[in-house]
Amino acid sequence: MQTHRATAIIVAVAAAAATAGGTSATAGTTGYVAVQPSADALAVAQAMAGDPSAVTGASWVSRPGMGNPTGVVVAPISGFPTAGATAGILSTGDATIIGLPDDSGGDGDNIQGGNVRGNTDYDVTILKIDLAVPAGANCMTSFDFRFLSEEYPEYVNKIYNDGFIAELDASTWTTDSDEILAPGNFAFDPVGSVISVDAAGNTSMTAGFAVGTTFDGATPRLRAKTPITPGAHSLYLSIFDQGDHILDSAVVIGNIGFGTVGDPATECATGATTLDPIFTDDFVPFEPKRFLETRQGDTHVTFDGQFQQLGKRAAGDVTAFTVGGRGGVPVDAVGVTLNATVAEPDAAGHVTVWPCGDPQPTASNLNYATGQTTPNAVVTRVGVGGQVCLYTKAGAHLIVDVTGFAPGTTSYVPIVPERAYDSRIEDGGDPRPAGSVSDVRVADGFTVPDDASAAVLNITAVTPDAAGYVTVYPCDAPRPTASSVNYTAGAVVPGLVIVKLGEGPEPGHVCVYTKAASHLLVDVAGYFPAGSGFHPVVPQRLLDTRGLGTADGQQNGDGPVAARGVFVLDVRGRAGVPADADAVALNLVATETDGPGYVTAYPCGTPRPIASTVNYDAGQTRSNAAVTQIGAHGTVCLFTLAGAHLVADVTGYFGG
Repeated sequence: MQTHRATAIIVAVAAAAATAGGTSATAGTTGYVAVQPSADALAVAQAMAGDPSAVTGASWVSRPGMGNPTGVVVAPISGFPTAGATAGILSTGDATIIGLPDDSGGDGDNIQGGNVRGNTDYDVTILKIDLAVPAGANCMTSFDFRFLSEEYPEYVNKIYNDGFIAELDASTWTTDSDEILAPGNFAFDPVGSVISVDAAGNTSMTAGFAVGTTFDGATPRLRAKTPITPGAHSLYLSIFDQGDHILDSAVVIGNIGFGTVGDPATECATGATTLDPIFTDDFVPFEPKRFLETRQGDTHVTFDGQFQQLGKRAAGDVTAFTVGGRGGVPVDAVGVTLNATVAEPDAAGHVTVWPCGDPQPTASNLNYATGQTTPNAVVTRVGVGGQVCLYTKAGAHLIVDVTGFAPGTTSYVPIVPERAYDSRIEDGGDPRPAGSVSDVRVADGFTVPDDASAAVLNITAVTPDAAGYVTVYPCDAPRPTASSVNYTAGAVVPGLVIVKLGEGPEPGHVCVYTKAASHLLVDVAGYFPAGSGFHPVVPQRLLDTRGLGTADGQQNGDGPVAARGVFVLDVRGRAGVPADADAVALNLVATETDGPGYVTAYPCGTPRPIASTVNYDAGQTRSNAAVTQIGAHGTVCLFTLAGAHLVADVTGYFGG
């Protein structure tokens, strides 16, 4: 057994933004542009309004003299615009960097804004907006915003609590040491305090809500209201560094609008509330939905008609498609679980999946041969604009099904894939011998903490000497009777694995067993920290229709599933999965197949979706991971297009 940890190599290739209908962008194009800098107070104010004609004028009460502290949002960013085509952004540094990767620089600009309202406010921007409230209106019914900050999480409950304040008709806020006094603020948190890194209750910041931006923390999308009368009013919007002029913050604002309510005191009470539902789970599963389909023809459609029939992707193309705000995935989702499939490839190649806006990684998620239909599960972070990018090495059609998402409140930490091990570089460049076990260090104490409970890995077997399989498991446990990736001689076969990390003297390690001699690649896509809502287990077999044994003797030897048949897999109450689990992580294998086809895994009790989990040809053994919602009576349904034996191993569960 050998221990390994290789350094990640990142190639900086940016992805261009896609239009609403879905486009392809080739590698090397310009980066995603979400904000145009603007010092024009009226332009920024009108971008914030649901009806720009309600804005009769605007001016800067205070604006730093350097940099780009203000701008107009011109493309989807962090869930904005919430309505209309634009939003506005105010910052204490450079407003234009919001769509850049995290830690990309520019997080601590001193833009020469001295004290304005006290002795601890710096880099202050105050925008005065002149409004004409229409006749009959008695409420500012929508004032949508999100506050983001580099002060999170290090300076929560410290003096450095940069703040955002919204006031009507007069601006009277002041600062004094660690206090922000704003009696006229109508956009406050549940305890009446200014929205800042210290925001309380359901307006609190998390790292998840900032995913896809350059900031370390953000609030959920918020909506404030305040009673108002028809006629002329002034709205004052203020943002500032508190306590110092470094580690910047920003606020995105949009959809300012007015309406009539029955009782303004109750239906238009001041204060900020969440615009969207707040999820308490680390992962929210749903029935698989097709989000991307490039093949032509009436049957090759997506669930909503977007990003469909785009045509074969050319070699070297980058295809961006939207997941945030579609099919039940919230606009501020941190990550999504996908099943990506390549069809009709022109030559051997690979697909790389990553969050749009970040540099394209060197890792591959899906390897394919000429003419081969190949699927693989992927767990990816969501990028700027709520988009995910796919690079195709050789020309091919792409099909993507989404099976669930990690909300902004999740403890799961998705990362741009990093290579943890490559036997072609290590071990003298020799393949791992048949029957060998490689000890791979996944947790490095930095990107993945040593106490992480589980990791999401992509394991690739490269040109194995014979047919076989890979088993991935925690090193402090016996090797289980399970497979993570099944391969044939000479192939390049990837597979997603959600694996429990080893504990004990050397935590954060996984062991990778290979049945036949093969090169092995291990890429890390994310992790679940200790105490998260995902409960990893040492892989255990739940189903084997061949009769070669299951962990508890159940659902063993039922015989092959007939063409267009459905096998009902019992999940709850087996292999440690509790009776109240919501979703399960499985590795599915189709073997001894009668013809070309696929397996679709979905929660029993729901209609079978247009989606595939495992694709196969006649006589093949193919495997893939699935994270699926558990359906009626604690079951998952497995549909097979062509007759096949099925094998299922459980690697963990959510809920319970």
